[in-house]
Amino acid sequence: MSFEAFDKRINKDIGLIYLENILSHTSYIIRELDVKPLNETKVYNSVKHVIKATFPDYISLSEPFYKEAKCYKPDILIPSLNVAVEYKYATDEARLIKTIEDILIDVLGYSNHPVYKIFYAVFYVRAGVCTQQRFNILWNGYKFPEHWKPIFVNGE
Repeated sequence: MSFEAFDKRINKDIGLIYLENILSHTSYIIRELDVKPLNETKVYNSVKHVIKATFPDYISLSEPFYKEAKCYKPDILIPSLNVAVEYKYATDEARLIKTIEDILIDVLGYSNHPVYKIFYAVFYVRAGVCTQQRFNILWNGYKFPEHWKPIFVNGE
């Protein structure tokens, strides 16, 4: 059943649950597709098919976040949920920290958009690089706004 089949009153809440479930299962999706996740693009390109099947208004590689000096391009947009998704890929803890800091820049770049109000930062991290507990400590240390939600995915 596609996302459009739900009553409009509950679309957003149920849609966010569906989306979070898909994003948190990124590693499973990649494994099932037999993709070798060597970079950020391979990771989110694998997941976008599931998102596209669930959310018909899915948009990829758009440029809705124009600022004076730069245009910000989220990896996935779902207008019906007012959601933008940014994927990050890390093979070691130093790179993970750098990607978290990159999201800090996106916080300012994605702010004050008339449609997108909820932002997911999905961190696909090679197995053994970091634990969920360590990731939470790193993320919380940066004091992100509440409308930015991290999802830590332990990859292969």
